[in-house]
Amino acid sequence: MLFNLNDFAGAGYYYAEARSAAHEADDDAICSMVLSNWSHLATWSGDPRLGVEYALGAVAWGQRAGSKLLVSYGCDVGARAYAAVVGRSARNGQRSDHVRCMKSLEQAHRELSRAPDGDAGAPLLYFYGDGQYLATRTRCLLDLKNPGPALAIAEESIAGIDPFFVRNVALTRILMAHAHIQIRDIDAACEDIAEATTLVRHNNSPRVAAVVAESRAQLTPWRDSPAVAALDERLRTC
Repeated sequence: MLFNLNDFAGAGYYYAEARSAAHEADDDAICSMVLSNWSHLATWSGDPRLGVEYALGAVAWGQRAGSKLLVSYGCDVGARAYAAVVGRSARNGQRSDHVRCMKSLEQAHRELSRAPDGDAGAPLLYFYGDGQYLATRTRCLLDLKNPGPALAIAEESIAGIDPFFVRNVALTRILMAHAHIQIRDIDAACEDIAEATTLVRHNNSPRVAAVVAESRAQLTPWRDSPAVAALDERLRTC
C-alpha cells in the first residue's frame, strides 16, 4: 500500500520488517516473495543495482522453497533491474547487462511454463501469469530501446492480464504509450494514455497517477498537436 502511495521509504521499511519475520519463521517462500517485491521497489525508485541484489536473493529462496513460480517472479523482477542498469552503465558494460536481462527473461518464462498446478508459490503469486510476464518483457524491451517488438508484446500482455487487476492493466497500457512515443506515433500514444487514465479512475493508485503524469510530460514536444490537446481535455475531465 505504501509503495502505491509513492511512500518508497515507508515501503522499504516494511519490506525489511517482512523479510525479518520470514527469516524468523524459516519461511523460504515468503522470503522469496518479499525480496522480489523489494527488488521491484528498488528498481522503480531509481536503484536498479539494489534491485538486482534483491532479485538474486529471491531466486535463491524460491529455489529452496521448491517453487517454479517464485523463481520465475524473481527472474522477472531481476530482468527489470538489469534492463534499468543498462541505461546507467558505461558503454563497455551495457552489452553484458543486456545479455543478463534477456537471460533473466528467458529463465522467467521457462520456470513459469513449467510450474505445476500445486506450485508452492501459487497462493502468494495469485496475480502473476503470462500476461504480467509479457508486461515485464515489454518494459525491458523499451528500456533497451527496442519499441517495435515491445509494442507487439504489450498488446499480447493486455489480452492476457486478468481485467480484475486494473492497476496492472493501466501500467501496461502506459508501456504501450511509451512504445508509441519511441516510434513517434503520437496519436496512438495519446489514446493509450487516455485509456490508462480511465482505468486509474477505478483504481486511484497515486503511483499509477504519477506514471500517467510523467507519460504526458514526454509528449511536451508535441503539445500543440490536436491529439495532445484532446488528451489534455480528457485528463482534465478525469
